Amino acid sequence: MFKSADIVIIGGGIIGTSIAYHLAQSGTKNIILLEKDLLGSGATGKAAGLTIRQWTTELDIALVNGSLEIYNGLPGIESAFRQTGLVYLASTSDDEKHLAQSELLIKKAGVEYRRWDKAAIKKNLPWMATDIFTAGLYTPEDGYIDPYQIVSAFASLARKKGVEFWEKTEAIAIDISNNKVRGIKTSQGYISSPCIINASGAWAKKVGAFAGLKLPLKPYRTQIAVLCQSGATATERRMAVLKPKHKLPNNFTAVYDMAKNVYFHEETGGLLLAGDGTTETEENPDQYKQRGDDKFLSEIADKISSLIPGMSEAGVAKSWAGLCMATPDRMPVLGPIKDLEGFWLAGGDNGYGFMRAGMLGKLLAEIMRGTKPSLNISLLSPERFAGKEYSGFRIKQGMTV
Repeated sequence: MFKSADIVIIGGGIIGTSIAYHLAQSGTKNIILLEKDLLGSGATGKAAGLTIRQWTTELDIALVNGSLEIYNGLPGIESAFRQTGLVYLASTSDDEKHLAQSELLIKKAGVEYRRWDKAAIKKNLPWMATDIFTAGLYTPEDGYIDPYQIVSAFASLARKKGVEFWEKTEAIAIDISNNKVRGIKTSQGYISSPCIINASGAWAKKVGAFAGLKLPLKPYRTQIAVLCQSGATATERRMAVLKPKHKLPNNFTAVYDMAKNVYFHEETGGLLLAGDGTTETEENPDQYKQRGDDKFLSEIADKISSLIPGMSEAGVAKSWAGLCMATPDRMPVLGPIKDLEGFWLAGGDNGYGFMRAGMLGKLLAEIMRGTKPSLNISLLSPERFAGKEYSGFRIKQGMTV
């Protein structure tokens, strides 16, 4: 099959579908989006879905605030968002300094927040062991969203504007001559196009190599467990029944223990979702373990047990692992590749792609249409890595960027 398109987007996750939606909304025609599996089946479908407004850079706060505003404006999304609030809990002086820095910036940005002292932490989290915590930063408008519903909404609206979505279609090679993009070879045939957007998430480094690029990107594995409160199953190895001293309330506040590097929030059916099990070894996105490691499951159970009294052992209902694409500075990359006309990059989510994707799609659509971007995105340009060697970098664990 031979086809032509004005723009080809590689990647059907939340960033790719956001780009498709925003380009279509701006009037761009003849767009094809390629997804090697099904829409949202990569990192997006395995995300914890937390919304976090507590950052230490103005750009990150603007990206997240803008993205959440976009998501909330999508039709039928009301059921996808659980606004439980989110609290970062500090137990060391370094963590307190981080909270203070974040507080200054979110106050400047107009984000609603409350600073919790020891008494407030104990009052608001009576079901937790809180004696070790010295300070907390609470953002009541945060919570968690089902990322897959956002992907579905973006795709549905983009289809109505004429975007073609080719699922089960893999990018195989990129056709280039005279430093210009000419087209792309896929598992379903050739597409002639002068413009390709690499929004392929964990595969972005591989896709970049199709164009002869050495992108400073590394896919890392991150693990999540869903813990049961009512009892263990026969497959749960040594894990015993959870017996919380205080019954966990419905819609309880999402929590991040900065020292333990563990976050958790309520999960459907009286369960509790917990992470962060990010590993430090670069992974092959076509071949990686998609379940939690025994070591991670044991550690996450121990951490939750120490935070929620009465949970002697946390029963694991299920676990999974997804991939996040890391950059050396933990910021996304967004924009054109200078020396390859027609090749654009949108990725480097560092595990926070869902929270930034709404604005990343909007910003890319703006610069591709030649309009002034809504934010100053000079810090996201791929050119910031030009001529530098980054092969040895490692992802930094934790949610304190």
